[in-house]
Amino acid sequence: MVKTNFEIGGKKITIELSRWRELHRSQLDGEKIFIPEYISFHPENFQYIEKAGLPYIAFDGKADILSIYSGVVRQFPVFYFMKGKEIFLCDNAEKIPLKNRRLDFDSLLEFLGLGYTAERKTLFADISQLQAGELVEISKNGMKINDEYLYHSYNISNDNFSVLSDELLSILKNIFEELTDALNGKLAVVPLSGGYDSRLVAAMLKMTGYENVICVNYGAKGNTTETPVSKIVCEKLKYRWLGVEYTDEMWQDFLQSSDFERYIFDFRPHSFSAFPQIHELPMIRKIADEIGNPEDVVIISGHSADFLAGSHIPQKISAKHSKIDAASEIFLYKQYRLREKPIHNKILQSVRDEISRFAISDEPYKLAQLINWRERQAKIIVNSNRMYEFYGFQWAMPFWDRRLVEFFSRVPFTLLKNKELYDETLENLIFNKFGIDFDAPQNKRRRRRRKFFPMRYFSEQFIDRVKKIVRGKYVNPIGVDRFFRYLRPMAEEKFPDGYGKLKKIISENFPYGDGISPHTPIVDFVASMFLEKFEL
Repeated sequence: MVKTNFEIGGKKITIELSRWRELHRSQLDGEKIFIPEYISFHPENFQYIEKAGLPYIAFDGKADILSIYSGVVRQFPVFYFMKGKEIFLCDNAEKIPLKNRRLDFDSLLEFLGLGYTAERKTLFADISQLQAGELVEISKNGMKINDEYLYHSYNISNDNFSVLSDELLSILKNIFEELTDALNGKLAVVPLSGGYDSRLVAAMLKMTGYENVICVNYGAKGNTTETPVSKIVCEKLKYRWLGVEYTDEMWQDFLQSSDFERYIFDFRPHSFSAFPQIHELPMIRKIADEIGNPEDVVIISGHSADFLAGSHIPQKISAKHSKIDAASEIFLYKQYRLREKPIHNKILQSVRDEISRFAISDEPYKLAQLINWRERQAKIIVNSNRMYEFYGFQWAMPFWDRRLVEFFSRVPFTLLKNKELYDETLENLIFNKFGIDFDAPQNKRRRRRRKFFPMRYFSEQFIDRVKKIVRGKYVNPIGVDRFFRYLRPMAEEKFPDGYGKLKKIISENFPYGDGISPHTPIVDFVASMFLEKFEL
């Protein structure tokens, strides 16, 4: 924990960070550096932190400057509140001293429609948060917030496929060599699905010679697509494999447990700005029970290689729209799923306003990717690491290393569509070395159908989805579309006043009901909790 005060230019700065620590080795006299304690990295020096794009807080005593960097993807939330000559910085918005703490209605609408509050907003009108890539400098001249890093703001490379493919492999090798050095013999736990991202984590650990690895697959009974692939990959890499089967009984037990209550009410993974991820918690609890000391474990996730590689870029971008309209359409096509359309005007305008503030490119897909990075990836996907921290585990996200993020910012559009560069590099230069490219032929056929026959591809996907529903299989392989249904009656029981207010707000602002996201119930559960405790 970090709890300290600074006085700069007549301003009193109070810092209270419950899950941060002081860096053991600083570079200069009078310098203090603080870093999040759950990130696994090595060596412990400032140059590495900057190279990887990790968050930090640094105080230069000689220059009297305090710098706060959110990290390339806001790996940890930092909130701030300014009142006169006082500035408060913390990782828990409830620690900020406010007499009247009220929810902001527009921010609540964003939370209900998108799953997060946009830009620097939180659910509280007077409390702000740093965004991904932002650098705060507090000096005698005041407080400034700048974009130290913006995703997709780099010039597109002219290199051909082969050169870029080799460069991608080289970057991955460097990142994983440093990661395995940082592990220093600790057990690496890899949540291993049937997809390419987590498979790449396992393959790169094997390529760098790291053997103390266990791969974990979790999901609902009847999940016939993910588990077999996960197990085959594990057997070929000669790693240990653990399967955790999700059942109704397991989820009912967990949602009624003290662990769930402590996670939601005390740990506050929502950060008052995004819905909390809970889908891995039963799996992580099982790992904690079976493995023991969390200090000897690092969980290594595959976040968010598919996004970087282009999976969120649609096949066709309308030429009829302005770049702001087109970018909004691209972003909301995959991100607006908690509620049925039409999209609430305030939410649509919020997205359009945010996009219009950036002048990095005239390409709509770049603008859409940029706010996806700053909003959904940072506030929802990356924030899922709070699940690991709750059980005391360190974690690593090798694919959000700044070097890799900058690389994909330079990849041409044609090689991002259908993840062409990423998938073929993995299949041809990495997976085939270990015999885990067994599904590459069918994946190549799928990519070709998506590229040249998109209507046929999406028709097949739709038919497959319908078949799963008819057969009684879970549409979502983890099963959250079934298990999360218990959350709404829980919300009504625990927060009767808040749940009543929520139903009224939803009926007035989202009259067409829920969308297709399985996460809508957890959003409504947390919103009910907020409305029970705070006034609008």
